[in-house]
Amino acid sequence: MVEESVNRDLERKRHEVAQFLECETVVIPLLGGEAWYMNQKALSQFQRDYGYEMYHWYRNQFAHDQYDQEATDNSLVSHGFKSPQASVADANEEEDPEEAPEEVDGIE
Repeated sequence: MVEESVNRDLERKRHEVAQFLECETVVIPLLGGEAWYMNQKALSQFQRDYGYEMYHWYRNQFAHDQYDQEATDNSLVSHGFKSPQASVADANEEEDPEEAPEEVDGIE
């Protein structure tokens, strides 16, 4: 039983490292020297989704004052951030229209 678990862990680790070496995943360092491997497409999608949520959360902090909201928008643009809608449109243009979306860990 213990030997099966060790073999399963070793096989999982080999698979993760192989995907990393084939540039399918990125490695994310964790506290304590551990590493977590994540599919690059899933990470990109997560960052777009999270960026969209955070952009709107930040803008909503200034929703009560149009002047503050415009100043916030200008500040975000000056720091290189653009509207998440533009980011989503850019991401959609990069995708190959003939390539079907790949489902990864329940994320399409």
